[in-house]
Amino acid sequence: MSHYPSSRFETPFFNSLGIPYMGVIQPIEDQKLYNDDYFYHRQILRVEPNLPKLAGQVILDHIGQHFLLGALDTTVHYVSYQMYLCTDIVTWRRETAVVDTLTGLQKSVGEAPVGPGQFWGLVELLNREVSSRNIKAAEETKRVLTGEPVQLNDVVNGMRVKKINMSHGIRVLEVV
Repeated sequence: MSHYPSSRFETPFFNSLGIPYMGVIQPIEDQKLYNDDYFYHRQILRVEPNLPKLAGQVILDHIGQHFLLGALDTTVHYVSYQMYLCTDIVTWRRETAVVDTLTGLQKSVGEAPVGPGQFWGLVELLNREVSSRNIKAAEETKRVLTGEPVQLNDVVNGMRVKKINMSHGIRVLEVV
């Protein structure tokens, strides 16, 4: 039995399958957290500890905003998640290939949508300068946060995935 009565977890939200849950949302100012190098989180969701794990899932809050949940803390009384406000519906494609009957090698036949072809995610612009001995050029790089199983070289929002890190149960993609 939970230390807190169920009424403590009284903010409704829904997971991606439309299943309702109850939790409590707290502003980040009330929390003492380390600073993430990747992104800024503004709120924390706390739920009862007997619920299924939600890290990497997108939830819909009671006012219609989409949040990606990152694992934060687990206690006997509750489980906490970082809430990252999703900024975009991100397109997702993967290169498809067939075996060339003449050579027996894989041959690209273009890109196709993965699953439904899109997902909610947080997209941030990164500014990096690419340097060589003679040339300095700015390269537009973006960071995309998702819980989806995106792979290297997939294409999200028309940009190629060049790097993937896992942090708090979510994928942090760098796309160019």
